[in-house]
Amino acid sequence: MPVARLCLGLLALAGAVLAVTVPPGGAAAPAEVLPDLRQLVPDEMGIVVTRGGRERLVFSSTVVNDGPGPFVIEGRRRSRRTPLMTANQVVFRSDGSPVRVRDVGRLRYVRSPDHSHWHLLKLEIFELRHPDTGALVAPDRKTGFCPGNRYVVQRGLPVNWSRRAFGLRNDNHCGKGKARALAVLESISPGWADVYKPNLEGQFIDVTGVPAGRYVLVNRANAQRRMRETSYDNNVSSASVELIRTPGRRPTVRTLNYCRESAICP
Repeated sequence: MPVARLCLGLLALAGAVLAVTVPPGGAAAPAEVLPDLRQLVPDEMGIVVTRGGRERLVFSSTVVNDGPGPFVIEGRRRSRRTPLMTANQVVFRSDGSPVRVRDVGRLRYVRSPDHSHWHLLKLEIFELRHPDTGALVAPDRKTGFCPGNRYVVQRGLPVNWSRRAFGLRNDNHCGKGKARALAVLESISPGWADVYKPNLEGQFIDVTGVPAGRYVLVNRANAQRRMRETSYDNNVSSASVELIRTPGRRPTVRTLNYCRESAICP
């Protein structure tokens, strides 16, 4: 099913039910069935030196939807003269009806050598921090993310929450090649993971000039908590790393420890 048609279908449904209400003397409205974004520990660390001599700490980052509901982002803009789309989160109720959570972020069309599509900005953020003080040493330069079903983590989920049951088709390409699109739909189904490998654009932290020593690499999902989830307790994970500098050689990195669901990693 084309993304544009999919978005129109969601909009038509969402327009009919935008608020949870309890009729006087009646039963409570169906509950929202939320996603739950779990940030896995950063992994596959390495150092890449660019042709210009910049030193990059590269790594993989993975978010798993552990919740019973799909994580669905609907991007829309009124005019092609507007460079950014407004991101709305579509949350489904237990009876299958959708509710739109308005303005949870922005999407930007990004052109790069390995892909060109609509990125959800700040779905994840990456930080290199001091292990003792927690002070920020270096931020990421990621241009955004294309949430999608990259691999399955949990099987045997209720059929009611399958993509097919809701007429949803996960657009792994996020509007690829459609810079003039007015709408795009991006999602992670329950039990699926969205992974970003170290070779992808922006999947690094610039450590040029950062002294040798121990640091903590922190990965966070939904850091501003603008998107609804069942829990925010598992939105951060980290790794303790050692940046090694030997005179006359390229820098290297060694992973010392992984710390799940924590920004502190001794």
